[in-house]
Amino acid sequence: MKNALFRNILKTLDNGSILHYSWYEAMHTRVDIVLHGEDVEELSELSIKIYDLIYRIDQIADRFKTDSEIAR
Repeated sequence: MKNALFRNILKTLDNGSILHYSWYEAMHTRVDIVLHGEDVEELSELSIKIYDLIYRIDQIADRFKTDSEIAR
């Protein structure tokens, strides 16, 4: 993980399915992701993939970061 502020919570629902909730900051905005499914590892991997994509966008498009593409 590139951001130490990436947090997540896993909860098993009454029907046995999993609710995966994660949150972090990107481009000075809080990002919340809620995923629902049966496989904890699959949900965790998907959450990380989403985080990585948003992180890459943040590196390119955050106008407050002097080294981002959009700030140049």
